[in-house]
Amino acid sequence: MEILKKIMMMASCLFSIICFVASAWMAYSLPNGDPNVKIFVIFAVIFFAATIWFGFNVRNLNKEDK
Repeated sequence: MEILKKIMMMASCLFSIICFVASAWMAYSLPNGDPNVKIFVIFAVIFFAATIWFGFNVRNLNKEDK
């Protein structure tokens, strides 16, 4: 069960990294006057926070095994 928890946390961290990069890229690539830029910036901030959160959780799970 611990292995499954570790795999799911690593997958969640990976997917949050992918979503963060996609949101940041969309916010960067849209023109300045586009109203959707604010939404993608908010998404990027949320996914960045999720990436940090999952990163700390994965690190703590790896520390428990040692």
